[in-house]
Amino acid sequence: MAGSKGRYKIWKATKDSEAGFMAAPDASYMIGSKQAFIAVGKTGTTISGPTSFLTTSENLRYAGMFASPPDFINLLPSTLVSPIPQRLPIPPMAFATSMIQSLPFILAGLA
Repeated sequence: MAGSKGRYKIWKATKDSEAGFMAAPDASYMIGSKQAFIAVGKTGTTISGPTSFLTTSENLRYAGMFASPPDFINLLPSTLVSPIPQRLPIPPMAFATSMIQSLPFILAGLA
């Protein structure tokens, strides 16, 4: 905790609990045990310990834009004749859909 100068807050379920939350001026931590924790700070996000994702591979995004093909596609062999991509570009649509929902309001203001 470089730079925090001893100012931080800790929340635990009990006094002797190993798990808890810690907030410092430059980072925050969600701690499950000494081996399993999540730390978020200026240098990035660190996830330590066994990690499970309860979703299929096409719901995971890499660099915010690329997704894996559906899991059953990965079972097919990729050849020169029939190449199967490992990453599919899928641009984020959340911004576009929010703009489309606001379009009637924007157009009404222009009239």
